[in-house]
Order: sequence, then structure tokens, then C-alpha cells
Amino acid sequence: MGIADSLKHVSLFSGLDDAARESIAQLALARRVPAGQTLFREGEPTDGFYVVLEGQVKVYKLSTDGRQQILHVFGPGQAFAEAAMFAGETFPAFAETLMESRLAFFPRDRFLEGLGENPALAFGMIASLARLCRQLTTLVQQVALTDAAGRLARYLTDLARRKGVALEKGANVRLDLPKGELARLLGTAPETLSRAFARLAEADVLAVDGKVITFRNPDVLQTLSRGRFREES
Repeated sequence: MGIADSLKHVSLFSGLDDAARESIAQLALARRVPAGQTLFREGEPTDGFYVVLEGQVKVYKLSTDGRQQILHVFGPGQAFAEAAMFAGETFPAFAETLMESRLAFFPRDRFLEGLGENPALAFGMIASLARLCRQLTTLVQQVALTDAAGRLARYLTDLARRKGVALEKGANVRLDLPKGELARLLGTAPETLSRAFARLAEADVLAVDGKVITFRNPDVLQTLSRGRFREES
């Protein structure tokens, strides 16, 4: 699938007609990147933004002791680093591929020139930045107000929604991240995440078989996902 066809599934470009989407696609550089490749580092000049066509990319911050806090994991049809591009200074975080990925890179100068010719694209960018603000607000609330089990419950209910899986007893969903990366996304240690899985399994809220999670008591899982309590982190 070409870049223009792939952009049909990107919310950032959903307001464009086929001709405009084709024009924007001409601005992009296609990149196939192996797993574990750093795309940019915090503090580097922002030279553009990316759209994931295939694969997964994590965007994360590093603490002073080298621990990662994943801010978001981006998959096919999602754009990232567009906010940093508009700020026009430096990247505020790191980005790294979690698997071999096919990306469309939009150089800053070329894209801003194209933006002026497509007012619908400007509205798409505004909506994209608004979604980013909501995502970061949700992340802060999760880390500050819920314990590890609550954050895990929120992740699992969101994962089911994204994959179109009904949140009902007996339904199952497959984790889309290695557990080490999931721990970083949830802002906790791997051993704490393991205890959270064990806690929910012992309470018969879910069953775990490798990466496959089976919902045993979805009502309790949803209650935990909305919890505002904190026990461990």
C-alpha cells in the first residue's frame, strides 16, 4: 500500500479529499526501520514528524537514574511528534521502534508549506494536538491517582475497546506489548506489574496465559479501571 492510501486511515488527514491527500503524501519520506531503532532523542532539534504505517513506536522520557516512563505507544494510522514540530525547538522525549516498522516522515519545512495550501489539514492538526493533551492528562491522572492494579485494569479495558473485543465474561484479548514495555507504559516496575496480574488473577477478575488475557469478572475490572485509590507503584 502506498503512502497516500495509508493516509486514508490517519485521523490527522481524514478531512482531506483524495487529491489533497495525494499532494500531502508527496511531501513524505518513506522509511523502513528495524526494531529497537531510536528515531530521535530528547533535546534534538525537531526536523519533522512521523506517521506509523506499519509496526509500533514508543515515545518515552528518561528519569535521572535511567528509568523509562513510556508516554504513549503509537501503531498504524497514528501520527507522533507533530506537537514538537509546531513548537519548532527540540524534541521533548525519545522515540524508538518496538518492532520493524514502516514510517512516513514529514520534514518540517516541506510540511508547513503544504499546510498553508490545505486549510482542512490545519483543522486536523488542531484536533490531533487536542487528543495529545487529553492523553497526557489521562497519563498523569493514572499515575497519580491509581495503584498498579488500577492502571493495569484501565489498560486492559482500553485494549479491549481498541481491538473491538466485548468486555464480557470469557472474552479474551492479546497484549500488544511485551510486559517489560507495558510496565514502563504504566509507570511501574516489572515486578510490581507481575504482582498486579497475580492479584487480579487470584481475585478471579482475569486469567493469564502468556500474552492472552481472559476476562473472568469484567464488572470488577471496569470498577478498578475507574478507581481513585493507590496502594503500590
